[in-house]
Amino acid sequence: MNVPYMIEGCVAGNIHQGCNIFRNAGVQCTAIAYMAIVTIFLFNSNVQNSLGNPLNNFSSQIIDDIVVNGNQVYENLLIENGFPEGHYLAHDELPSILSLPVVSNINSVVYSDMLYGMIGQTTYEQGSGALNFQEAFNTGFQVSDFLLCTFGDLSIAVAHVNTVYYVFDSHSRNTLGQFSESGSSVLLQFNSMSSVVNYLNSMYGGAYFNISPVILQYDGHACINNEISMNTTTTENTACMHVNGSDIVNEYLQKSEDFRMYRNEVDQATLINIEETNTLKRKFDRSDYMYSLSLTKKRKSSKRVKVSNKSDFHIVMDMNNDPKRNFITVLNGSVSEVLNVSSSELTHLDKNAKSDAKLVRNNVHSELFDLEIRRVPEYSCSSCGRFLFENEVNFVNFEGEHFSMLGLTKESKLCAFCLSSLKKKTKPYANLKYNELEPFDIPYCLQGLTLMEKRLISKIHVFMTIIILPGGQYAEKGMAIDFPANMIENFSSLPRKFSDSNIITVSYGENKDLKTSHLVRKAKISKCLQWLKLNNAAYKNITVDNDALSKLVDINEANDGVHIDNIEEFGIIETDQSLPNVEFGNIANMEKFPHLNLQKINGKPVNCYDLNEGEESAFPYLFPKGINGFSHKRNLPVPVSQYFKYRLLYKDGRFRKDLPYVMHAINYYEFSRLMNSVSIHMRMKKNANPVKAKDIKDFKVNKDFVENSYMFMKQIKGTAAYWKTTLQNLLAMFKSLGPPSIFLTLSANDMHWPDLLMNLKGCSYHEASQIKNGIDLVRQDPFMTALHFQRRYKSLFKHVICGKLKPLGTVIDYFTRIEFQNRGSPHVHMFLWIENFEKIFSHQASLLDYINKTISTNGSLSQAKKFQTHCHTSYCLRTLGACRFGFPFKPCQETRLLNNIDISSESSRGKFYELQRSRSCAYINAFNPIILEHWQANMDIQIVGNAESAAYYVCAYICKSEPEDLKSILSSVI
Repeated sequence: MNVPYMIEGCVAGNIHQGCNIFRNAGVQCTAIAYMAIVTIFLFNSNVQNSLGNPLNNFSSQIIDDIVVNGNQVYENLLIENGFPEGHYLAHDELPSILSLPVVSNINSVVYSDMLYGMIGQTTYEQGSGALNFQEAFNTGFQVSDFLLCTFGDLSIAVAHVNTVYYVFDSHSRNTLGQFSESGSSVLLQFNSMSSVVNYLNSMYGGAYFNISPVILQYDGHACINNEISMNTTTTENTACMHVNGSDIVNEYLQKSEDFRMYRNEVDQATLINIEETNTLKRKFDRSDYMYSLSLTKKRKSSKRVKVSNKSDFHIVMDMNNDPKRNFITVLNGSVSEVLNVSSSELTHLDKNAKSDAKLVRNNVHSELFDLEIRRVPEYSCSSCGRFLFENEVNFVNFEGEHFSMLGLTKESKLCAFCLSSLKKKTKPYANLKYNELEPFDIPYCLQGLTLMEKRLISKIHVFMTIIILPGGQYAEKGMAIDFPANMIENFSSLPRKFSDSNIITVSYGENKDLKTSHLVRKAKISKCLQWLKLNNAAYKNITVDNDALSKLVDINEANDGVHIDNIEEFGIIETDQSLPNVEFGNIANMEKFPHLNLQKINGKPVNCYDLNEGEESAFPYLFPKGINGFSHKRNLPVPVSQYFKYRLLYKDGRFRKDLPYVMHAINYYEFSRLMNSVSIHMRMKKNANPVKAKDIKDFKVNKDFVENSYMFMKQIKGTAAYWKTTLQNLLAMFKSLGPPSIFLTLSANDMHWPDLLMNLKGCSYHEASQIKNGIDLVRQDPFMTALHFQRRYKSLFKHVICGKLKPLGTVIDYFTRIEFQNRGSPHVHMFLWIENFEKIFSHQASLLDYINKTISTNGSLSQAKKFQTHCHTSYCLRTLGACRFGFPFKPCQETRLLNNIDISSESSRGKFYELQRSRSCAYINAFNPIILEHWQANMDIQIVGNAESAAYYVCAYICKSEPEDLKSILSSVI
């Protein structure tokens, strides 16, 4: 591409300011540009003895650090000034004092919007003070070698260092500085001012611009007009004429001040010739998006800084007295390493913090944790089609022999499995093209179907029992049963009559009076069947029953969301107890659940996964062409578990968001594993002594036989055999490591986590934080909800609990169990073994000190009030009206250890200590402030440390279905 400029070099980061990892993504570029100026200034000042060319010392990590720390500057300014989230910073709202680990104070003067105009326009109304872009750029560099530039709504930094020019852009750019959806923040190098001007003209032509020269000073030294270092010789800026900076500042700011007095409160946009503006819009059509944003950053009249007769440095000292601008921030990661800052010197504390919540937020928050949990699956594997998070993307840097038949190129993005297969020179069995797994795009007419409409166009009906959990989520009860839609004439008539298609919906608790309405759209079904008849091989010979269509309830397209049964999603199956054996025929007689009467179907049930094209017939709206389903003959065999895994991970989400499909997939997967386990067990017993009925009945004599008879199911999660094996592994850890140190429980806040909701809705963090209740989003995508919980707790464990913060000490081993609550949301129980805890536990003073540092009941923290306040329910008051969790707790002046108490009893709940607690905190559950700050949901933390406490927590939370004598077994093991 021929461009009137030459980029001499580029350093690209890995993220940009619009990434969803940031709470205020897309609005903090001004603060990031300011941080870029400060960082380049430090790199070329006597702090580092003049490192020279920034590009030679900058890395991708440093670019990322500038973005992260600029974002932190932005968030600190929101707190200090009370700005709302999403606020666009004006140039004069930047801090005048910035404190970093390497220098105590960096003073700055930002001559806010001193130079302004429109790129490409040369004439303005007389007296407006606006300049053409080239003139404004020359003037700016006569004042300082650092310019803060805003074009429309986008801010960048421009620096002049030793005859070389640099542009730092925090937006999504490629290595040529052009917009790219998969780009990142960049630092570009130019060898002349004309190249910089031409580049910015090509990027932002036709946009309004504001340029603010920035003067920086530390320890009495200022950076003005190319005076970069006290230890280096000043290099003359040959690109422009140097004059006294203060004279230029006074001249242009006074012009602006005089004109504002003349045109009070008039926006800059009205100062520019409208006719020429429209011409520029047509000339620079690619910048139309800037015009819609050009007035977003409203410039207050006070932004024109009035300069007195004092010198520039006196202005700096005056600004030092502004307490709202004084805060401390940190350069993390590689920046700290380059600047030779030890980790012990890093201080995150907000200098003017007014509450413990601010102290927690600025003192201990892990940006790596935020980075991890705010990633969204915006990529997909070019081979298998599964969605990928940014850190899961692998780029192909070679061309294999199978690329053409697999539909891959050198530019393909791959998941780890497909890349590993290609490196081994094998074809991945999950490849959509070669192994015929492609489900093909869903046509518009098959999108947005209700559950009943899906049934009416399906050749096989999947019957299920659904319960509505107290939290509003859906769950399955019992097994799924498939029935052919019509056994006569080979399904020759569709759709079936409305009365022949029903689904049982069961609710309890607050929703027990819910009645399901089944209203369908006649035109919608007609279009679906017509499309399937033309495009789906299985529907070629199907005759559309027009009489049946005419009997359906007709609903206008405009009202298709009213009174329609919209139960589409699969809830979470409880895994902490075995599923009840519910007989399908008896469901309708269950008086406690409302239900719909099922019409009797003549014919035997079928298993759609055992039939040719059975999956395609049961779910035609997921397989619109009627091919490539479960039973399709493929070039490479696909394991059952992997088949369903890749279906649920498919990029467009069609499979994981469909209630019948997800339910059916789990049913068939578990059933197939069970049958495989039985088959293996029977083959192993084939030549052994046969099992007789009396062997099972006489369990007292054959106790071992009865207890181990179901152990062939130990590979199936949720079974008693699985948890018995898990218990044995846990006992082995107890025997090897001793009793665990801490028992930690983390619950989900999936209805209100912005990090999750932004993923489910596909919006920014700021928009997600405005959602009051995300129940509908969670219902629509329970798979992604569960996946987010898994990624969240793993990230917390990696970056917080075991990261640099180490709020609990150094973790040497752990055990986790995830289970799903009755409301359908997950929570995780964890045993943690802490380094040297045995020594801590053996000394009373050390133990009390550790408890006070690790566990808090301070209800003054806003997060504690929000997530840790206990409210009585029928569940906790079910025993004689007393709370089974012990609330409210009695006030206690200081933490103390309890003597002569049965730790294993229900009343003690495994605790041998009493926490310091004020009267106002009687209902606050124990928490760790650092973990709570990151987790943003209810948690519970208890010290274990001895055999009795370990036995209690194992029996109560880890192995609930085990026998009563487990406590004595645990005690003897430990």
